[in-house]
Amino acid sequence: MTIVLFTNDLMFQSRIAAAVRNAGGELMVARSLESLPSRLADREPLMIVFDLSFAGIDLPATTAAMRERFPDAKQLAYGPHVDVERLQQATVLGIDEVLTRGQFDRDMTTIFSNITPRPST
Repeated sequence: MTIVLFTNDLMFQSRIAAAVRNAGGELMVARSLESLPSRLADREPLMIVFDLSFAGIDLPATTAAMRERFPDAKQLAYGPHVDVERLQQATVLGIDEVLTRGQFDRDMTTIFSNITPRPST
């Protein structure tokens, strides 16, 4: 099971990596959309996670590109509870699950343990 994470938060990234490992998966961290093709050549991620605090990401373009390339991968976004605008943007973009960082931190072990591919439309 491969999980892709778009973030630049090294501290929280390590907590996420531990939760993914505990669920039997592998975390692949991306800093940009361009860095993914060669690293995902032989993998199909089950989930793509977006850190909404990551200012270096073009969320609309990246979510669309990931949905096109990996249509069965679930998309999840998390961000600060005070950043209501960014959380709403993620919802409008059609991200499957949008959580505050606190919710994600609390539930990530369960989320990664119960991950299944998104139903095809």
